[in-house]
Amino acid sequence: MVDELLIEEALRLSGEKTYSAIVNRSLADFVSRAKARRILELRGSGLWEGELGEMRGDPG
Repeated sequence: MVDELLIEEALRLSGEKTYSAIVNRSLADFVSRAKARRILELRGSGLWEGELGEMRGDPG
């Protein structure tokens, strides 16, 4: 069951207009944070080596 009070607070704080919009926004935020957390967990694991700036083609 969805917590209606939590949805209402999220709508108020975010400025979104519909339940669907706030659920989609919340899920996107959750996925983004989970991916970032996973990246941090991999730091130092040896799974990736190199220079990020070089990989992206950053100048300098």
